[in-house]
Amino acid sequence: MKYLNSKGLTLIELLAAITILSIVLITFFGFLTQSMFFSTKTENKLTSVHVAERVLYEVKTNLTEGDLSAFSQPCSATPLTVVPGGYYGLVEDETGHFYYETNNNVYYPIVTLCQTEDEQALNVYRVQVKIYDHEADPPVLLGETFDYIQ
Repeated sequence: MKYLNSKGLTLIELLAAITILSIVLITFFGFLTQSMFFSTKTENKLTSVHVAERVLYEVKTNLTEGDLSAFSQPCSATPLTVVPGGYYGLVEDETGHFYYETNNNVYYPIVTLCQTEDEQALNVYRVQVKIYDHEADPPVLLGETFDYIQ
């Protein structure tokens, strides 16, 4: 009786190894794709907060007493929007909105001023900056910040 040489791999063993390897690779690539998606989303949010803080600094630095009285509203009402044109880094688009572009993304800041009765008694104004992504429909709020000025 003659015995067969069993030093090689059979077709079944080879198919099983390829199947297991495919499952591992598909799982890994799925994880990698999700990781890249969340990384991009987090970078976008962090950049929007940075842009909001930068615009807030510019507004606080450049606002005059006339601007405060012209744009201030009670916070219970719909606050008026301060047009942030002319501040460093902001560009006006064809629709008249101002935007800030960085990291190949466009961020649209909306700046509002308002006062509650308590803030009025303290003679402070609340400046709020919201950053929107206008490419989404409807626009998506990416980040916001606020501060007080006298």
